[in-house]
Amino acid sequence: FLAELDQRGTVLFIHPTSPDCPCCSKQSPILPRPFLEFMFETTRAVTSYILSGAAKRYPNIRIIIPHAGATLPVLADRIVGAAMLLPGLKASPQDVMDALGRFNYDLAGTPVPRQLPALRTFANPDRILFGSDWPFTPMPAVSFGMQRLDAFLAAEPDFLEAIERKNALNLFPKFATEAEI
Repeated sequence: FLAELDQRGTVLFIHPTSPDCPCCSKQSPILPRPFLEFMFETTRAVTSYILSGAAKRYPNIRIIIPHAGATLPVLADRIVGAAMLLPGLKASPQDVMDALGRFNYDLAGTPVPRQLPALRTFANPDRILFGSDWPFTPMPAVSFGMQRLDAFLAAEPDFLEAIERKNALNLFPKFATEAEI
């Protein structure tokens, strides 16, 4: 399956769902699963993809990771350490960093003020995209998130414009207008 996706240069958007694992089977009495477990589920999936060697074997799959990389911005160095210290993994520390830099990241959720700066330490700025999680996130929350992102990046209008449209058009050029080509 991955070989076919790679051959086609597929854009693959991954997104978590309610995990069905022993560690997550009990609903938090305080927070619904999307608040924390989605972040960890995404990080587990991406980490497995990289450390299994799949990211290196299938470099033409253009993966979009949601939620500003989930917890990857905080855990990237630990994943590099795992690649360096644990025998039997199929990825080197450089493979980890290459994959993290090659992935695309949407900014759904609340990536500012802390997560986006951490993501920018390894993510290619041309691969950071606006994301909203609509229709699962209500429109008032989407609007609030857009306002926060706009305010946070007000001093970087070119980067903001790239996030809001240009970077997505690089992935999906058929949606560009004649003026944008």
